[in-house]
Amino acid sequence: MISLAENGKAQKQDLTGHGGNGLSGRKMMKKIGLLIAGFAAALFLAVLLLYISSLIPDESVREKFAESADILCEKDVFFCAQKDYNFSKIDRYADAILLNIAWNLKSDLPSLMWTPYYSSGFQNENNNLYDAVHVGKDESTTGSLKEYVRYWHGSATIMRILHMFLNIRGIYLLHGILLILLTLITVGLLISRKMLAEAIALIIGMAGVNIWFVPLSLEYYWTFLCMLVASMVVLRFAEKGKKEWFLFIFFMTGIVTAYLDFLSTETVTLTVPLLLAYRYERKEEKKSGGFRQYAGYSMIWGVGYVGMWVSKWILAACITGENMLPYVRGHVSERMGRNISGLSTFSRLFGTIGKNLACLFPWGYGAPGAVCGIAILIIALYIGFVYRSGKKAGGDILIYAAIAAIPYVRYFVLFNHSFLHYFFTYRAQIVTIMILCLAWFDAVNWGIVKKSRGKRKR
Repeated sequence: MISLAENGKAQKQDLTGHGGNGLSGRKMMKKIGLLIAGFAAALFLAVLLLYISSLIPDESVREKFAESADILCEKDVFFCAQKDYNFSKIDRYADAILLNIAWNLKSDLPSLMWTPYYSSGFQNENNNLYDAVHVGKDESTTGSLKEYVRYWHGSATIMRILHMFLNIRGIYLLHGILLILLTLITVGLLISRKMLAEAIALIIGMAGVNIWFVPLSLEYYWTFLCMLVASMVVLRFAEKGKKEWFLFIFFMTGIVTAYLDFLSTETVTLTVPLLLAYRYERKEEKKSGGFRQYAGYSMIWGVGYVGMWVSKWILAACITGENMLPYVRGHVSERMGRNISGLSTFSRLFGTIGKNLACLFPWGYGAPGAVCGIAILIIALYIGFVYRSGKKAGGDILIYAAIAAIPYVRYFVLFNHSFLHYFFTYRAQIVTIMILCLAWFDAVNWGIVKKSRGKRKR
């Protein structure tokens, strides 16, 4: 009878796995109210930040924007940082558009919703930015302002502010320093919490997705910034025993991702913090709602992410008085489409996954990289077999598999986008690399490894 009663209580847990009797009545309304308040505050701040940055006089940023335009025009819109290796391809096309939007920010609300940028219709985006800053938008130019309503372009606010002090080269350097600093802090937090395996897995994962190229493009940077900050916040709240805030944290992370990102590797802001939250809970042997709990965190992140996107379209429609669907529908169908070069469905599916897998380090270096990668796998499998711990993974397998699969679900849903932009979407697989590393660490009996090393020294 007691066990039946306990099971009944467990089954009443909500998606977050908290509360013996579930979130009902007043407690449920409090949670929903907090999420609604958070969303409303985020929406207000999103517009406010765009408005505040638009108040910066053009003359205060013109010099640095002109320098940035000159710097971007030194190279093609797409180029490989390491010649002929696509995993190192840098996207300055999106960077030029983002700076173009930042330069053209105006303080009237309709303009903030349209987030337009100058386009000639025949030049590449680097040259369009150059003309927008150097020539202006008077009658002597052949171009015009083009809408870019489907994204928030929140990062344009940061670009306009930073251009009071830095040009794009300085911003790339700043981003590199911040990425290193945030990575070191995150690794330090993990080690201080006796999560050495997780710290090593994070470092290997970042190496596997060639993280050193990320600061060289604005488009690649924002999601990894959000990923590291969200991971640190999750670890801090977990340590303080405030897991009930995870729902709100993942919700707000989805919102911030939608505000800053250009549709690049958005899932890393969910998957890596989610994995670290699970591993911390597992290490502390704390009771959780298992798969259901982490599915709940994933869904609430998705609600925040998609909700923030849709809110931009609704807000834009209300402010401008125009129907936004025609502007959005074509772009959405283009990214989710299946019409790639006349290939069969099978070829497209495995081609998309294959292209993304092939960019991972060291596989991206062709035959030498493949040999190195295979050698690493053989050594890892050998150690895993000889020094296997014999422990059963239990519930880990389902949660690991679900989190590891998220990048590939994304590739399938955003088919065209993942096929055409594989040279940066492949970085979403950082979590898959981390999970493989952690599964290997768990499978090895490190006590036996230490003993065998001790015998060899003697």
